[in-house]
Amino acid sequence: MRTFLREFHPPKAAASFRWSDLRILAHSSLRLGVFGRERAHYWGLLLWTSCRRPALLHLAVTSAIYGQHFRRTCEALGL
Repeated sequence: MRTFLREFHPPKAAASFRWSDLRILAHSSLRLGVFGRERAHYWGLLLWTSCRRPALLHLAVTSAIYGQHFRRTCEALGL
């Protein structure tokens, strides 16, 4: 994930803050950063992204949520 964030160059577009983004960050921080088994990786990713590529913080949180979803799906399928 860090390699992707390091190399990714997003298209030039105006970033707009939405209150739902703050809610999503709070919810994912609670589920992944407090109760999740991967909490050390979650906080490490957010810290690294905040320091190195702060404009991509939204993408880092979204990718962490996607990763959790795919892990749970694979576990449910017995993969």
